Amino acid sequence: MKKVNKSAKVKPFKQKEAWLEVALSEVAKVTDCKHRTPLYIEKGVPVVSPGTIKWGEIDLVSPIKKVSEEDSISLMDHCHPTIDDLVFSRNQSVGIASYIKVLSKFVLGQDTVLIQPYKSSKFIYYSLQTVNLQNQIKRLSGGSTFSRINLKDIRALKLKLPQSYIEQQKIANFLTVVDDKISLLKKKHNLLETYKKGVMQQIFNQHIRFKDGSNKAFPDWKIEFFSSQFDWVRTNSLSREKLTTEVGKVQNIHYGDIHIKFAQQFELSKEVVPYVVISEEDKLLQQADYCQKGDLIIADASEDYADIGKAIEIIDVAPQSLVAGLHTYIARPKTKFSSGYLGYLFQDETTRKQIKKLAQGVSVLSISKTNLATILLPIPDEKEQQKIAQFLQSIDKKIEAVARQIDKTKEFKKGLLQQMFV
Repeated sequence: MKKVNKSAKVKPFKQKEAWLEVALSEVAKVTDCKHRTPLYIEKGVPVVSPGTIKWGEIDLVSPIKKVSEEDSISLMDHCHPTIDDLVFSRNQSVGIASYIKVLSKFVLGQDTVLIQPYKSSKFIYYSLQTVNLQNQIKRLSGGSTFSRINLKDIRALKLKLPQSYIEQQKIANFLTVVDDKISLLKKKHNLLETYKKGVMQQIFNQHIRFKDGSNKAFPDWKIEFFSSQFDWVRTNSLSREKLTTEVGKVQNIHYGDIHIKFAQQFELSKEVVPYVVISEEDKLLQQADYCQKGDLIIADASEDYADIGKAIEIIDVAPQSLVAGLHTYIARPKTKFSSGYLGYLFQDETTRKQIKKLAQGVSVLSISKTNLATILLPIPDEKEQQKIAQFLQSIDKKIEAVARQIDKTKEFKKGLLQQMFV
């Protein structure tokens, strides 16, 4: 797929007539849910909430609230969703709409809206994604973290559309092809992620073994306590307020970035890492050690089990350029590990289960150095470690390549939305 030429207008269809500006209520019926909180049950009819509404289809797979059959009939007696309708979020992820491709039984939860276009459902769906409509929504909802848009304002949203229904359909069909491409790439990405997870499980369970250059088996693996393989080195206690995007001498790993941003094989030159503010730089020498290649940086706190004890391995870093901060531990290997192996070992489900089991806390989970020291780790021969790391890195490169394709296709679509909708 060709990149968008941002210096020129994208005109896949010849525009014959000026577009009309209309209110959403002129081209669609807009209905909200009943304003009452039902009794939620373990099994029943799923409730669509703002969190389940994504661009594309409604997410009915993730764990969501459910109501009884009787309650579902009562809650939905005034509106009846069907194929080609849109479900719109008016709170939290305000302005996002899901397109109903396949009819499934669900209940509209609070702060959700049903949009039933009279014609050109797909065209209206793509109109809602344009900068023009999203800016209107942002302005009318307040544009804050706790933003919410009123039903009256949703109905009054102004959109432009060709006078010709055929032209509307052509534009919608063209963008649907792009969306289908994105969807296929996402499926490929998910399949690769699933494959990697399965292969890792087989490797660390030793159901898959590698051989040396002479096709001979490597020595048996050892099972060692964490404490026998690592020493602890000092971290700092700097909060986010003591970090900056302005370039300085020393960069700092924040535990929140380990949770959501950094790769498990961490290369400083490839990551966006905040700097320590100048006023705090001298203090670091008194309270913290610099990170070195081969170090494990472990997040000791999290709000959920998915990220507690999450770790990254420092693959590449310049001397005296990086420190680790609040709610992190630095574990430095006592013996040499092959580069990349530890990062994958701490993604392994068996290792993760041990960490989750040892985590403590209620609203915020934490794990101590004492508990981490008791974790059992599988340690193969260093040359087999290298084979494992290289094999898994080859899968990661494929995953990253597909991720880049997804990003490029999304940018292509964004360009089309900006230039096709006048």
